[in-house]
Amino acid sequence: MKIKVSSAVACSALLTAVTFSLVSPLPAGHAETAPLASRFTMAVFPDTQYESAGSFPAGDHFMTKYGSEPYKVQTAWLAKNKKAFGLKFAVHLGDVVDNSIQEGQWKAADVAMRTLEQAGIPYSVAPGNHDMGPIPVVGGSANKIAEEAGYYANDGAQIIHFPREIEVKTNPSLLDGKMPQNYPLFSNWFSVDRARRNPTFRERFVELNNESEYHIFTAEGHSFLVLALAYQASDRVLQWAQKVIDQHPSLPVILATHEILKPEGNQVRLTGTYGQHLWDDFIRKNDQIFLTLSGHNAGSGTIVTRNDKGHAVIHILQDYQEYYDGGNGLLGLLQFDFTHNTIEMLAASPFVAAKKPSLLTSKDVLYYNNPQDSFVKHLNFAQRFAGFTRFAADPRESNDPDYLGIARESLHRQQPSMKPTVTPFKAEKSAYFEVATYYFPVSIPPVKKQ
Repeated sequence: MKIKVSSAVACSALLTAVTFSLVSPLPAGHAETAPLASRFTMAVFPDTQYESAGSFPAGDHFMTKYGSEPYKVQTAWLAKNKKAFGLKFAVHLGDVVDNSIQEGQWKAADVAMRTLEQAGIPYSVAPGNHDMGPIPVVGGSANKIAEEAGYYANDGAQIIHFPREIEVKTNPSLLDGKMPQNYPLFSNWFSVDRARRNPTFRERFVELNNESEYHIFTAEGHSFLVLALAYQASDRVLQWAQKVIDQHPSLPVILATHEILKPEGNQVRLTGTYGQHLWDDFIRKNDQIFLTLSGHNAGSGTIVTRNDKGHAVIHILQDYQEYYDGGNGLLGLLQFDFTHNTIEMLAASPFVAAKKPSLLTSKDVLYYNNPQDSFVKHLNFAQRFAGFTRFAADPRESNDPDYLGIARESLHRQQPSMKPTVTPFKAEKSAYFEVATYYFPVSIPPVKKQ
């Protein structure tokens, strides 16, 4: 296991075509025979909204049914195995909670994420649409009216230009100008002060419903910049994000945000509502962005697009909220292998691994083993990054085991009766989850029509 990292050695200055291909997932338990390499992992939290909704006392779905809560199990699993998994960073893709005015949901998420903080696992987080408050905001994108309370859009909100110039006019009399005290918004629970506890944290764009931040973490002697952008981030956010990239011209960039892709049949594509705008006006002109991670639209998969320099950008969609039991505790482990030039995803459920065997059903998945959820992408890192930095795997640092193989084995040790590979069930909604008709506490008066 890796103990020490050193600076990368020089790579060739020639920039050649980057080659990507999707290959079959490696068999379970291959860690014992896989050669040592220069590797590390990132954790990916897809929409945890129903995990939070089913954990707070008013719902208490998971404790009643299983005696445990998936969100807490996920973070505890990562904390316990931080070194064993070579874990360097975690990203949350937004929709931390399902109902932004339910304080109990924020408390559930708060407790879960504190486990990462206590374990010294740095993470980024930015709001999804369910994390936003129904507060009038001028100059944001259409979601800033809180799409989950959709009747706001009929109460004085009008999209002026989209997507080129994202602008919204709102009626200032919404909610009669009254807001409850201690309104449980995203920035109350995941504040700048809290973000600063992460040693990787650098800066946040502070604006209601537009909260975005960036981090820099180091792994295997290389530094990476993570941009965590709010759901449908406004043009002001993108201007800020551009300055961040310009200030760090030699760093590879991973962009994490709530919406970029949507499922289409057995494939995924950029969303026409915002993903295409983000690609056209931001991602494609920034060669440093080589990887994007997003959720929001239930499903999973990857696509590769070519930026303005002809270089490939990998886009990953991961969102299990509408799968069995609101996602059943599934999360992603993303392994970077600089020796073999691969990026490998494992979609796994430590929550299923922790269940009592008597509670398991045919819908429980220990981990997925299919090209939509668990896959390998080949990426020549030196060639892909040659336009902005010198990058190479240091042979002296090629001493890391296959961390995803270790993760698989840890799951099997907890549930040895489950088959080593599992084909996913088609996405389906659980019969459970509390979805409020209106996202307002009873004490707030109805919105007056103008």
